[in-house]
Amino acid sequence: MGFADLMKRASEMREKLSNSKRLELYADTDVDGFVSMYLLTKYLKKEAPFLRIRMHVVKRHNVHPDKRSVLLDMDVEGSGFVIDHHKPVSRHDNVLNPYLFVNSEPHIYNTGFLVYLMYRREINSSGDLWKVALTSIADSTFDSLRRYYYGIEKKKLDTAVKLIGASLPNYYSEVYKRLMVYSTLDQFIRDDFLVRQREEFKRTLKRLINRINAFFKYKLGPVRFYQIDPQYKRYKSPLAGVLSKKYKHDVVAVGYEENGEAVLSLRCKGCSENLDVVCRSVARKYGGRGGGHPGAAALRVPLSFDEVAEELYSAILSINNA
Repeated sequence: MGFADLMKRASEMREKLSNSKRLELYADTDVDGFVSMYLLTKYLKKEAPFLRIRMHVVKRHNVHPDKRSVLLDMDVEGSGFVIDHHKPVSRHDNVLNPYLFVNSEPHIYNTGFLVYLMYRREINSSGDLWKVALTSIADSTFDSLRRYYYGIEKKKLDTAVKLIGASLPNYYSEVYKRLMVYSTLDQFIRDDFLVRQREEFKRTLKRLINRINAFFKYKLGPVRFYQIDPQYKRYKSPLAGVLSKKYKHDVVAVGYEENGEAVLSLRCKGCSENLDVVCRSVARKYGGRGGGHPGAAALRVPLSFDEVAEELYSAILSINNA
């Protein structure tokens, strides 16, 4: 099976969704998931104007899908449609995932690009290709797919992704509105509201970085653990990213405790550990959610921060010794 089979499944998915009467769209809270939801909703409504669609932007651990559900940039056990690019949980006929069709390097295809495969002619003719490119920049697949985005400036796309990332946790509707209104990338990155949100985000992140030693908890083997206050939870992934550049041969885990659960983001730039496998194994053991990519993953489990730290350390040792 190869790329042609992926294209065929994309066409089949488009037909199935457009023939539905009602759909519940669940998008992951990151840029790839959110913008993918915008693109899918826009072109699905054009094709099936009487289709009833409800949109939700949620973390995957809050999703309990039924047959009407469409999961974007997430995959959890259950029925429904899945458009995702992580290693699949579901493998039924309503799953659009490159891991099921592409024999080599399936990781180069992100969720927004999968939506593009469903509506490529319409997207190309409408001028929305830069919005698809946003999803690829956000998930670090842009260079692999550059041939599709010829002429779109990577630097401007990177700016747009940072603007969205700084606004998403609190202003989903405002970002969605701007994706609808602006027809060009230049217009989008000059939006005053988005620029203000980005500046505020940068100031807070800088303040946290300057205090980072206060959040350091301990180092277990190759993993450096940092525990932050839940009020700063939207900064856990950016902090992990910054720290992973500083400690290139360590795994960096940044997280917090809230409502009886621990939530952590893990990053690693130059180590051999597969963080997707590590997070999935720990989450599965305790009935939580976890996964991502080899160098960037996350998990949420009903344990304390210290208990999760021990489990992650044990999982890494187990995998390294296997």
